[in-house]
Amino acid sequence: MLAPINKAGKALQNTITSVDYTTVQKSFDDSDPRVTGEYLKGGFVSEIPTGLIDEMVAGFKPEFGIFLLFQHSGGAINRVPVDATAFPHRYALANLITSVSWPLAETRNPYLAHLREYWSNLEKYTYGWYTNEVGDEKPAMVNKNYQGNFERLLKIKNQYDPGNLFRLNANIQPTV
Repeated sequence: MLAPINKAGKALQNTITSVDYTTVQKSFDDSDPRVTGEYLKGGFVSEIPTGLIDEMVAGFKPEFGIFLLFQHSGGAINRVPVDATAFPHRYALANLITSVSWPLAETRNPYLAHLREYWSNLEKYTYGWYTNEVGDEKPAMVNKNYQGNFERLLKIKNQYDPGNLFRLNANIQPTV
């Protein structure tokens, strides 16, 4: 499978090897998650224009522990009708995710300030976000993110959880 890549030239280093699946799954686990803080922002993109790439490069500062990735959407995700589930972002090509981490012994303020500024330049290329990645968004913004599915979800919430027991999430407040 790698033959076409190997034809491009001699690799400076080849570290490709077989790795157990659970080892890969655990490779980003912190041995003690209490030693670092993390703040994440993300949003869905339906294309990756040159302007977005320029903004990604211009604001990327490794010294702040910035992490940036595109999580593939599209394909089978986009073949499900928008109103079939709570998730309405069936138009997306990818989820653009950026986060920053810092040692808890340090103040988080410069890290958060940098990521928020960085994200403010990326966000204009996004529409909506993955609800499980909600941070400090106000309830009205969370509700808006459900787009056309919000009214139906509110009705379900009012019927099955009027006491708001299930609230440790991107919560829809019951109105009963």
